[in-house]
Amino acid sequence: LFDVPGKGILRPGRVAGWIDRALQQAGPRLVLVSPYLLLPPRFMRRLRRLARRGCEISVLTNSMATTDVPLVQATYEQQRERLRRLGIALHELRPDKGRSLHAKLVLTGSGEILLGSFNLDPRSLFLNTELVVRLRCEPLQEALQQWVAAWQQESWPQHRQAHPPLPCWRRAWRWLAGRLPIQRWL
Repeated sequence: LFDVPGKGILRPGRVAGWIDRALQQAGPRLVLVSPYLLLPPRFMRRLRRLARRGCEISVLTNSMATTDVPLVQATYEQQRERLRRLGIALHELRPDKGRSLHAKLVLTGSGEILLGSFNLDPRSLFLNTELVVRLRCEPLQEALQQWVAAWQQESWPQHRQAHPPLPCWRRAWRWLAGRLPIQRWL
């Protein structure tokens, strides 16, 4: 599945719709993996409906200490508390092994796998030309669930308020970026 070039300028994209439909049919579990997590209102509402319906949702993303785009991360941090209140299990990658997350993946409890070039942010969903491979393969889904679980073990579970220690410049950047009205353009 792919977006046609010119998405967002000449025509609407298709990948965001496919991801939205996959979320609608998530079943009892939903696993989201995205290095840049900045959910547009439509996707935030979708997750809220799923959580209220009893869907177990977990997210794996970068932390401020592992991201290569602190501007997006600082804006995501404004959404973090809202996601926590919905009961979504958030896991942010720790920097202790010098890694940064760049995988993009959606695993639904109904057995669907979406992987590709998309991030769960407005830029990927509504502007960038993206591609997605959509699969139904139980052995692959199980292997990917194990892979995500292993990376979640290497992450900070975000069920607490305290932020991990950051260098002074990253804290200043987070503070500044979190106050800019730019979410729409990220």
